Amino acid sequence: MATDPRCPRCDGKVSARAAWCMHCGADFEVPGDARRVASGTATEEGTLARLVRSFDRNDGTRQVLSILVTIPVLIILVTVGVLRGGVGLALVGAVALGVYFRLCGSARRIVVHGAYGTAALIGCIHLVAADLDSANLPGDLLHGPVILTVALLVAAGWWTDQRVSRRG
Repeated sequence: MATDPRCPRCDGKVSARAAWCMHCGADFEVPGDARRVASGTATEEGTLARLVRSFDRNDGTRQVLSILVTIPVLIILVTVGVLRGGVGLALVGAVALGVYFRLCGSARRIVVHGAYGTAALIGCIHLVAADLDSANLPGDLLHGPVILTVALLVAAGWWTDQRVSRRG
């Protein structure tokens, strides 16, 4: 009697026609060939990709992730709003992002878009709070810590986007 095919990476049961393991995300070289894992995908998948994929198991875990991402976003945006004078915009933006995260179809989108959305809102708060009549307008718009924070958030979103596959 033939045994069920198993993933060579996590030893989980897989379908005879599986192209990837639903337990650990390993891609197989040939669909249904669970003995060989495609080179360069499963072996290089990092902790971040496995963590993000673990939140995609069901809608409840995605909801938990959306809350976990919304809380620091809210704290960051309110802090920037207080410092720059745009608390109302910060609160509206944080609530809008929270609702958007709840509606996202995947954990990957929540994490990546959380970084991009926070960067965009910080930039908007900064622009709204800038004194357009100031003699030092370029200096006000290119405020070092704000530009650095936005750049870091965009880089974090891009970095995460590159390391977590778009599948499923």
